[in-house]
Amino acid sequence: VVYGILALRLPESPRYLVAKGDIKAATEVLTTVTGEVNVDAKIKEITGTIHTERSESLSDLRGHRFGLKPIVWVGILLSVFQQFVGINVIFYYSTTLWQSVGFDESDALTITVITSVTNIVVTIVAILLVDKVGRRIMLLVGSIGMAVTLGLMALAFSYGTLDAAGAVTLPDPW
Repeated sequence: VVYGILALRLPESPRYLVAKGDIKAATEVLTTVTGEVNVDAKIKEITGTIHTERSESLSDLRGHRFGLKPIVWVGILLSVFQQFVGINVIFYYSTTLWQSVGFDESDALTITVITSVTNIVVTIVAILLVDKVGRRIMLLVGSIGMAVTLGLMALAFSYGTLDAAGAVTLPDPW
């Protein structure tokens, strides 16, 4: 509620106002926010950047082969393959999956929380590293890690059994 009330008091950004042609309002906002009396240089800078920027359109996505640029196809295919991997099933039904192989509800929930926290932490690390390491290497390392992890999970689910006490056990090589 407090946020909503305070958000209503926020002024429009000077950049937005300049883009809409309301230079007077942009000047007032800059003066109010920064406390500067002469903001003409800043208005000129904002105007200059707006004029040099090119607005994007759907035609920017079009390519000569198959109608779209290769980078667009990469994005589409990565999204499709992500769905084929089945990771959403793991996240949405993980508690049920872990219970189905013999973990009690408490342990299944704990494993689910650990998996979710790991997902968040690794996502943050990826965001911080992507521009330093490069997208390609991160994609390759992530794909290999995902394949190995999902393979191990498939093995665990297919070979896991319950002992007399109801605990989940795996065969000797594990």
